[in-house]
Amino acid sequence: MIRILYVDDEPTILDTTRRILEKQGSFTVTCALSGKDALEQIRTTPFDIVVADYQMEDITGLDLLRIIRNENDAMPFIIFTGRGREEIVIEAFENGVDFYVQKGGDARSQYAELAHKIEQAVESRKIRKRLARSEEKFSKFLQDFDGIAFQINPSGRFFLLEGTVEETTGYPRSEFLSDYISLEGIIHPDEKRRFLDDMQHLATQPGYRVDSIFRIIRKDGHTRWLHGMLHNICTKQ
Repeated sequence: MIRILYVDDEPTILDTTRRILEKQGSFTVTCALSGKDALEQIRTTPFDIVVADYQMEDITGLDLLRIIRNENDAMPFIIFTGRGREEIVIEAFENGVDFYVQKGGDARSQYAELAHKIEQAVESRKIRKRLARSEEKFSKFLQDFDGIAFQINPSGRFFLLEGTVEETTGYPRSEFLSDYISLEGIIHPDEKRRFLDDMQHLATQPGYRVDSIFRIIRKDGHTRWLHGMLHNICTKQ
């Protein structure tokens, strides 16, 4: 269940929206009649998302958004209002609103859009949290990793390169990232055909893995043996 805090100073609209959203079965809606009431509830009760009107008696939805962003930057926030002036919309997105949903028109379409945006905003924040945790784990892994971790695009260009790059290859990390030297460029000539075949499979087959031992030519001309594990992490071609 998605826990929604809905803020609007119009009791009739507040109750109507609550009933319509809760009929969908995947939402529980708590109501607040003012920005002050909303802030008190947010500070004492866990919610998954805030949905707020723009124009309220004590503060605007934008004011509420700014306060919440200062206290909890991860909280999804939707402005649901009849006011659609371009400058308000722009300011809302500049302050980190997830979506801006317009009241008015066909009621069924309006609430269907609101429900969809709520689900989308909550799911998007969950994905960002998982990504942040994954990046944190990867960062901790790299601190203790005695090797090279990298990601490349299908053309072979690096967009992530960390670890003992210069110690292993003799080339500074910046020369790989600036395309001065490529991964193919340091592969030993006797290994190059096998390497290119592996890279072709990796570039065209989602999920393909390679576990290989190969030689490189370091910048100082010396040969070094490496154990490489490569994986195409794409889910689609």
